[in-house]
Amino acid sequence: MGGARLLRRRLGSHPVAVAAIAVSVLASLVVVTALQVLSAAITDAGVRSALVVPPAERSLVLSAALRPGDLAAVDAAFTRGVAGLPSSTVTRVGTATTRSLPGRATTDRALLADVRGIDGAARLTVGRWPVRPDDAAARGRGRVEVALPDAAADGLGVGVGDTLRLGDLIDPKAPVLTVEVVGTFLPRSPQDGLWADLPLGLEGVTESDFTTYGPFVVAAGTFDGPLVGSSTVTWRATPDLGGVRVGDVDRLSAQVDDAVTGLRRVVGLPLVEGSPETAQPPSVPAGSPRVVTALPALVDEAGLVGDRVRVSLLTPTVLLVLLGTVALVGAAALLAALRDTETRLLRTRGASTARLAGFALGDAVVVAALGVLGTSLAAPVLAHLVAGSDGPVWSVAAVRDPVLWRTALPLAVLAVVVTVLTTLWVGRARGGGGGRTRAGGLRLAAGSGLDVVLVLLGVLAAVQLRRYDAVGETTVDPLTTAAPALVVAGLSVVCLRLLPVLARVAAGWGARRPGLDAAWGGWQFARRAAGQSGTLLLVLLAVAMGTIALGHRATVDRAITDQSAFDTGSPVRVVREVSGPASAATGDLVDDAAGGAARVSPVWRGTVDLGGVSDVTVLGVDARAAATVMSPRPDTLDAPWSTVTDRLVRARDLGGGVPLPGSPQRLVVTAKVVTDSPLAVDGFAGSVRVRDARGLVSSVPLGPVSSTQRDLTADLRGLGLVPPLAVVGVSVPLPDYVYYFLPEPTFDLVVSGLTADGAPVALGNELRPSSDRLGLWQAARAGAARPVPAVVTRQVADALQVGAGRQVTLPLGVRDLSITVVSVVDSLPTAQVPARGILLDLPTVEATPERVGGGSDVRSRTVLDPQEWWAAPADPEAAARVVRAKAPYGTIVLVADEQVRERLADPVNAGMRSAMLLVTLASVLLAGVGFAASTAALGRARRHENAVLLALGMPPGRIRSVLVLERVLVVLVTVLVGLLLGVLAAVTVVPLLVGGDGHPQVPSVLVRLPVGSLAGYALLLLLALVVVGAAVLRSTSRDLAGELREGRRRDRSRTRTPRGAPARPGGGPERPVGPGAVVARSPRRPGAGRRPRPAGRGHRRLPRRHAAGRVGRRRRGRGRHRGRGPRPGPRDRAALRAGALARPSRTVRDPRGRAAGPLRGGRRGAARGRRARRHPPARNADLGRPERLRDHRPAGRHDAATRRLAGRRPRPERAGLARAVGHRGRPRGADHHALGRAPRQGPRHRRRARRPRRVHRQGLGRRGR
Repeated sequence: MGGARLLRRRLGSHPVAVAAIAVSVLASLVVVTALQVLSAAITDAGVRSALVVPPAERSLVLSAALRPGDLAAVDAAFTRGVAGLPSSTVTRVGTATTRSLPGRATTDRALLADVRGIDGAARLTVGRWPVRPDDAAARGRGRVEVALPDAAADGLGVGVGDTLRLGDLIDPKAPVLTVEVVGTFLPRSPQDGLWADLPLGLEGVTESDFTTYGPFVVAAGTFDGPLVGSSTVTWRATPDLGGVRVGDVDRLSAQVDDAVTGLRRVVGLPLVEGSPETAQPPSVPAGSPRVVTALPALVDEAGLVGDRVRVSLLTPTVLLVLLGTVALVGAAALLAALRDTETRLLRTRGASTARLAGFALGDAVVVAALGVLGTSLAAPVLAHLVAGSDGPVWSVAAVRDPVLWRTALPLAVLAVVVTVLTTLWVGRARGGGGGRTRAGGLRLAAGSGLDVVLVLLGVLAAVQLRRYDAVGETTVDPLTTAAPALVVAGLSVVCLRLLPVLARVAAGWGARRPGLDAAWGGWQFARRAAGQSGTLLLVLLAVAMGTIALGHRATVDRAITDQSAFDTGSPVRVVREVSGPASAATGDLVDDAAGGAARVSPVWRGTVDLGGVSDVTVLGVDARAAATVMSPRPDTLDAPWSTVTDRLVRARDLGGGVPLPGSPQRLVVTAKVVTDSPLAVDGFAGSVRVRDARGLVSSVPLGPVSSTQRDLTADLRGLGLVPPLAVVGVSVPLPDYVYYFLPEPTFDLVVSGLTADGAPVALGNELRPSSDRLGLWQAARAGAARPVPAVVTRQVADALQVGAGRQVTLPLGVRDLSITVVSVVDSLPTAQVPARGILLDLPTVEATPERVGGGSDVRSRTVLDPQEWWAAPADPEAAARVVRAKAPYGTIVLVADEQVRERLADPVNAGMRSAMLLVTLASVLLAGVGFAASTAALGRARRHENAVLLALGMPPGRIRSVLVLERVLVVLVTVLVGLLLGVLAAVTVVPLLVGGDGHPQVPSVLVRLPVGSLAGYALLLLLALVVVGAAVLRSTSRDLAGELREGRRRDRSRTRTPRGAPARPGGGPERPVGPGAVVARSPRRPGAGRRPRPAGRGHRRLPRRHAAGRVGRRRRGRGRHRGRGPRPGPRDRAALRAGALARPSRTVRDPRGRAAGPLRGGRRGAARGRRARRHPPARNADLGRPERLRDHRPAGRHDAATRRLAGRRPRPERAGLARAVGHRGRPRGADHHALGRAPRQGPRHRRRARRPRRVHRQGLGRRGR
């Protein structure tokens, strides 16, 4: 028979089992391949998300001091150095020493800037961009065109077409430069990299000791002429990283390293930072060069994000492969059990294990090939639908994706290997290979310590996951990659040990129930629990995967919500990135949009280095409002948030002040400066300090103060001040040059009057004078001189070695502030480094006195102006819309709910959520297929037992209900244990799977398990498996009466059929399996093997001396060999060798190859015919090769001689079946054959053995099934 024809017959003989294998293979391949295709897309998106940072953080910067004429060489060298970076945008900013503004205040300054790329970072509001002047204009004999920011033009009071005169502060004899304003502009985005090199362009005006306006932007290249003597030039290359994929990370890292090394070599810096010996002579004229970049760290972080995404999706992939493998093993075992008769027959006919493996390999290759074909068509479609991508659902390019084939082909090979090994193992177990069964193999594996090893590996993997998920951990190693699967495997082993105990509990419950059904089902479950390890493992893995998937989905939602709230600090966060006069109006706008000042907390932010810890974020808030505006997660605090904020405001003392009536809009201060020095006092800018009801102090400008008494007006409108108000001080700073000309000048500030909206206000003795080198100061009484309460993060507290109640000094601007730790928290919302932060009550800080010369404590003149406003309005999104519509330029509005939606819509998070949903559905499908296969195998194994129950009078419906109840108990107990396993696995594994989008996992991830979803999933899985099991059992429980009739026929045939010969399964003539093969049976020699002979109408005969296969004739009184049968002689050995080597033929031939003629009459011819029918040549008609000798000998104690002839040592067979069924006595009769023993022979049997043997056509008997 041809191989293809035989393969078709094998596949078509059991279509249901083959379909189960095909579904298992196809479902596993499609789902796992789709997950890997989706993983590649999600990983690319994760890498791009990690690289999407402000341009200033992904730039390569070179700065150097240049003289006129050197710009072109350095500019060309920088352009060549960054040419290897992908699509780099190069900007250049040159700045010179500030100039004076003759005719204006002596403290006013102007900053000139030579900018290339300004048109991409700003947009013109009026006018045009300047052009490069000629040399004469640059030397002061003409006009130089400039462009100004809108804020600078408004501060200077100029517009397009106006001119300004700029003086040289270094060389007083240098000519005054005349500039003409030809355009005004507004920055496009405050986060553009150019403004990192020119921050004045965002604000337009900055105030300190001097008031600086600018930048006065000239045409690119102007500084390379005679306009300035020297300048500081900064080049910035910003690569476009939007198209980077995970496979490009290594190449990008190499490109960045080459660019940095090349620039350092060109300007003469050490090639390795910190190793001066690696420096080379510079090739361009650059003074004090510096090369700065954060790109290498950024690219490395993107690679780690890609690794984390791969690990995140590898966990469900490995679990799906494991679940699919278990389901495939169950289906393959069912098919092998159904082919048991065929396998036994093939082995009887001489088929070796290799030949059987070849048949199984052919079956598996066909199924795997169909699975790969279906995967190539379905996996791209499934990945596209899950990802929700745009474009066609299926395309040829998707089929050609290397990821698809790199995943599908190895999985197909794995499916082939699993199917072949399962088929051989089951065939060996059922074929009597030493009496070992699969359950025995599993028990042996468990007893060998494999389960202990898996548990230990699971514990080690859990520890590794905890270390990996810690804050700051950035490494991904192979153990981390395999850790989730190891954790699930270890927990599964523990649960498998627990399930038999629960099975006995269920059996006890059933025994206490009335009726037979529950008791019988529970007893069967407890009795067979140890042998159903595959089914139990299948359901355990399905429940664990579903729990992990649902837990991941809920945990991601919770984590994104917590982290978005941490990033914003409050439901709405308004940030002013551009400081200036418009900043004060923002607070008033936020108060109105939020529904009142009680819902808003102004926030001051600063960064300090403290105790060896850098980048410590200091936040000053209104702690009373923060109690309701902020809501940190409770597990990050050491006490309830209300208690923490109460500790901050408990010691608040705002000090004194001059109260103002009502809600004034204008404030007039009458003041002058008195001095005994010859230096003229004029133009010193004064300001008044106003405190509102929240305790926040604002500095309101008064205008210039002189030595003559003046009425100075302060505008309080739009400052967001909450009445009632109070004046706490008047300040007049002194410029540094005062002390340059007069080492110890004497100045006094005199405040003689105060009016609010025209109403005079009594000053009394509230304002007291105080002067130092910083300026003149009239201040009200300060608060109590005691340390300020502070909330400190744990990392800072550990670095400072302080705890609650301890004091530490905090450098805050120009003053040192003593603070007391009142609470230690894990992290601080919105901090630059989440674990490094300090939280203060801003009103308490501003009211706390500072120590001045002479040891006296006075109110601090330092004003901490809020840069942010955190609000908790009733409708955050509506309030955000109002603020965005009215806020000045440079205002950023962050809404926590919007952040949540944006992160959930991120390709990484959305893809992970879809992948987990796919895993949940796939687990139900694979569990159903595997459970159906195992249930079918169980029903087939219990068919004879059910037939006996039917014969005893139990109705068929009740038999099926008992079987269904047993399967329900299996599923119910396993699902409950699986839920426990899934919860433990989710708590350990899910934190690793969260955070693939590269977002910092602060606060730490808390695993959230949705009880309702888990209950629904468990119920769905339970119902699905019960329905599948009931349907399968219904099909396997049909025609139990036929099973009884079949058993009766087997019993009848067993009395006349030697052990080892197959009995025909249903009466009638036996059908040949091979071409014309028949079987000779003899009751005389129990255990004699099957003897195929050619079919024909007449009987063929052999000469007596050439009876092939005859071991020896039983002769009375001789030939005995220790009670083991007749000793073979030389002629018998020759006959055996000749018969074993004879070629197959439809004609019976003797050992010399001569055809035996037809039977002739007479006693001698009849005897020859009987001998020919008794001992035909040992042939395998199906396989085309001789049968192995041992397969034609008795399987009991009479086969010792045959084993000697075959070169094997004789060994007794095991009676394992008798032990399995619980026989206490020695079975007799026909059961001897089933138990692997030969029946006793008495005189009556020996007399019957002399009768002529009957010849039947060979068929499939009970032992061949």
